[in-house]
Amino acid sequence: MIFNYCLSRARITIENTFGLLAARFRIFRRPIIASEKTVHATIQATVVLHNYVISNEKLKGTDNYCQSVHDKQLTTRQERRDNQSGGLLPVLQMGSNNLPKEGKDVREKFTNYFSGEGALDFQYDII
Repeated sequence: MIFNYCLSRARITIENTFGLLAARFRIFRRPIIASEKTVHATIQATVVLHNYVISNEKLKGTDNYCQSVHDKQLTTRQERRDNQSGGLLPVLQMGSNNLPKEGKDVREKFTNYFSGEGALDFQYDII
């Protein structure tokens, strides 16, 4: 249960991140037709540019670029789905539950970590 909570938190964080990027960079509003290497470089470049603009505005004292982040008013997943322009589609379950032994081992390691040394103080209060 803790593992599922941590996995959900990670998924929501990634969805919020791509929501912010899609709001600022049109390339993320529709499927990218490019090689994996080019897509990886594009994501890295836009993240660096995003962080640069935010840090520059903090220095100037003009936090206008990404106001919703500073005000802690991130859009919800449903709001993003309602405003979606076809770029990033929701991930649906694919395949079956028959994953390879290596996959099961990795999942077991994450489960043990999030239930042990990687546990957060508040995680049991949330479930």
